[in-house]
Amino acid sequence: MDEEKLISDMYLAAAILAYDGDLVGIDRSDIRRQQFKFTGCVNVIYVLDQNNVAKLINPSLEEIETKFIAQTLMFPPNYPDALRRIKSAIHTR
Repeated sequence: MDEEKLISDMYLAAAILAYDGDLVGIDRSDIRRQQFKFTGCVNVIYVLDQNNVAKLINPSLEEIETKFIAQTLMFPPNYPDALRRIKSAIHTR
């Protein structure tokens, strides 16, 4: 069964999207707190581990969120584009 997670933080949602996460929907029931629904898994992410870059294979969405909160998740080069797409989705009705 695929993992499913609702993300309300647009910066985390953009990071998952930049790492090719599967965005399957947007919950707009609360216009002030839209949630992005991701499913499946990400193939690989890069994190800082004691000043070294580490490659994590098939991390869960929960692991990505933990690395993001811990400020060890590295953002891929396409992160600014993913952030623009998330912002665009927020402002689209």
